[in-house]
Amino acid sequence: MLQKSGFSQEQLHHDALENSRRFLSPCVMKIETALLRLSAENPEEQKMLIERLDKCDNEPQLIVVTNESFLSGAAVIFYFH
Repeated sequence: MLQKSGFSQEQLHHDALENSRRFLSPCVMKIETALLRLSAENPEEQKMLIERLDKCDNEPQLIVVTNESFLSGAAVIFYFH
Protein backbone atom coordinates (compact mmCIF):
# COMPACT_ATOMS: atom_id res chain seq x y z
CA MET A 1 0.00 0.00 0.00
CA LEU A 2 2.87 2.37 0.84
CA GLN A 3 4.47 1.76 -2.55
CA LYS A 4 1.20 2.51 -4.36
CA SER A 5 0.87 5.84 -2.56
CA GLY A 6 4.23 7.04 -3.83
CA PHE A 7 5.56 7.81 -0.35
CA SER A 8 8.69 6.29 1.07
CA GLN A 9 8.75 4.90 4.60
CA GLU A 10 11.18 7.66 5.58
CA GLN A 11 8.90 10.39 4.19
CA LEU A 12 5.88 8.93 5.96
CA HIS A 13 7.81 8.82 9.25
CA HIS A 14 9.06 12.41 8.78
CA ASP A 15 5.55 13.69 7.99
CA ALA A 16 4.06 11.87 10.98
CA LEU A 17 6.61 13.44 13.34
CA GLU A 18 6.08 16.92 11.91
CA ASN A 19 2.28 16.67 12.08
CA SER A 20 2.38 15.26 15.59
CA ARG A 21 4.44 18.22 16.76
CA ARG A 22 2.04 20.62 15.08
CA PHE A 23 -1.27 19.10 16.22
CA LEU A 24 -0.19 17.64 19.57
CA SER A 25 2.36 20.17 20.80
CA PRO A 26 4.65 18.94 23.55
CA CYS A 27 4.57 20.50 26.99
CA VAL A 28 6.58 19.99 30.16
CA MET A 29 5.15 20.76 33.59
CA LYS A 30 5.39 19.88 37.24
CA ILE A 31 3.27 16.90 38.21
CA GLU A 32 1.24 19.16 40.50
CA THR A 33 0.21 21.28 37.53
CA ALA A 34 -0.74 18.21 35.51
CA LEU A 35 -2.83 16.74 38.33
CA LEU A 36 -4.62 20.03 38.95
CA ARG A 37 -5.34 20.38 35.25
CA LEU A 38 -6.72 16.84 35.07
CA SER A 39 -8.95 17.43 38.09
CA ALA A 40 -10.24 20.83 36.92
CA GLU A 41 -13.71 19.49 36.14
CA ASN A 42 -14.15 18.12 39.65
CA PRO A 43 -13.80 20.93 42.23
CA GLU A 44 -14.10 18.57 45.20
CA GLU A 45 -11.33 16.33 43.92
CA GLN A 46 -9.21 19.37 43.11
CA LYS A 47 -9.65 20.78 46.63
CA MET A 48 -8.57 17.46 48.16
CA LEU A 49 -5.59 17.32 45.80
CA ILE A 50 -4.47 20.85 46.74
CA GLU A 51 -4.64 19.95 50.43
CA ARG A 52 -2.47 16.88 49.84
CA LEU A 53 0.00 18.76 47.66
CA ASP A 54 0.43 21.41 50.35
CA LYS A 55 1.70 18.66 52.67
CA CYS A 56 4.33 17.54 50.12
CA ASP A 57 6.44 20.69 49.94
CA ASN A 58 9.67 18.86 50.88
CA GLU A 59 9.22 16.07 48.32
CA PRO A 60 11.35 15.87 45.15
CA GLN A 61 9.82 17.56 42.11
CA LEU A 62 8.46 15.27 39.42
CA ILE A 63 8.11 16.46 35.85
CA VAL A 64 5.47 15.38 33.33
CA VAL A 65 6.27 15.38 29.61
CA THR A 66 3.08 15.16 27.58
CA ASN A 67 1.17 17.05 24.92
CA GLU A 68 -1.31 19.90 25.30
CA SER A 69 -4.32 17.60 25.02
CA PHE A 70 -2.99 15.00 27.51
CA LEU A 71 -3.88 12.42 24.87
CA SER A 72 -1.24 9.74 24.14
CA GLY A 73 1.25 12.14 25.69
CA ALA A 74 4.04 9.60 26.05
CA ALA A 75 4.52 9.79 22.28
CA VAL A 76 6.23 13.18 22.66
CA ILE A 77 9.46 11.35 23.53
CA PHE A 78 9.65 10.43 19.83
CA TYR A 79 9.49 14.09 18.75
CA PHE A 80 13.09 14.67 19.75
CA HIS A 81 15.83 12.66 18.13
